[in-house]
Amino acid sequence: MRRIIINFIILLSAIPLHSFAEETTFSSIKAIRSNGKASSTTFQLSVSGLDSDTKITTANNAVITLNVNPAADDIGKTADIFNAVLVNKKWWVLDETGTYIPWNGASLKKLVPFQEGVTLEKSLSIDFLSGKFNIAGELRYFFAYVAEGSNYFVLTPKAFKLNVVEGGSDTGS
Repeated sequence: MRRIIINFIILLSAIPLHSFAEETTFSSIKAIRSNGKASSTTFQLSVSGLDSDTKITTANNAVITLNVNPAADDIGKTADIFNAVLVNKKWWVLDETGTYIPWNGASLKKLVPFQEGVTLEKSLSIDFLSGKFNIAGELRYFFAYVAEGSNYFVLTPKAFKLNVVEGGSDTGS
């Protein structure tokens, strides 16, 4: 019996940790258009690679995925996709290199897409960030896209709120 337990422990140690990783999926947010018209687009966010499905920590090697279900009239068009995040009362936007750059939160001229020329499909998934969070606290993620031929944003009117805590399961937190 002891040999079986030891073999089981050896087997478990050979399985990659991400095989046990948890995922948190946030409720979909129905988008609005910046021109004031309604939109049937929905955005959804998920975070995988977590030690727990209820806690996101700075120790997690996470992957953040954006799922977009565009309005029927946008499917097949190309679009630029944007991400802005509010952290400690400061705005940041994700650029094409995967770097967050400061943004004043007001000037749309300084808002840059993190992906350009993406073809909008009925259901589009984009892994837009991976790695460890370098900051703890409440992170408020907003998303938008501008489809070809449009002069308005399709955007999340409210944020996806991620509460990131210091440490991880290996530190006892």
